[in-house]
Amino acid sequence: MEKGRSSTNLSIQLFILFIVISCSSRQDQNIQLEHRFKERVNQVIENKTDSLIHFQEVYTFQWDKMYVFNPYTSLDTINLKLGFVWKGAKNTLIDKDVESNLLVFVRNMEVVEYVMIRRGFGDFYKIKSNGPFLRSQSSFLVQKGKFGDQNWIFLYKH
Repeated sequence: MEKGRSSTNLSIQLFILFIVISCSSRQDQNIQLEHRFKERVNQVIENKTDSLIHFQEVYTFQWDKMYVFNPYTSLDTINLKLGFVWKGAKNTLIDKDVESNLLVFVRNMEVVEYVMIRRGFGDFYKIKSNGPFLRSQSSFLVQKGKFGDQNWIFLYKH
């Protein structure tokens, strides 16, 4: 009886470890993807001659369409815009998040990557559409502005 119980406990512990590693791996991936975005936006701001960010250059993995979702976007809205049910949408917590925009990259009706972008690094809330933005047409204008009394960075569809 003890051997069976310790085997079950070990299985549970290994499962929990797997979940923790998977979550931290996703967080690390998001940090890297957000960093690429932040780095490119900073380059655009510092370089007065180019005011565009080209997402096909920032995110070079294979994708056909990009969607942008603002804070508090419902999961139903995301699925409706994507045209299919994305089970991973609930893991983003975008429907409860006030601080981030969600960029979703799709290829062949499947989400291949997503990234949560903190609004302080670049805010998409003034764009009129969630997308889809085709890879070849994924350039956005970067502009400094004010959000209340704070300096802010806005992105507009070019």
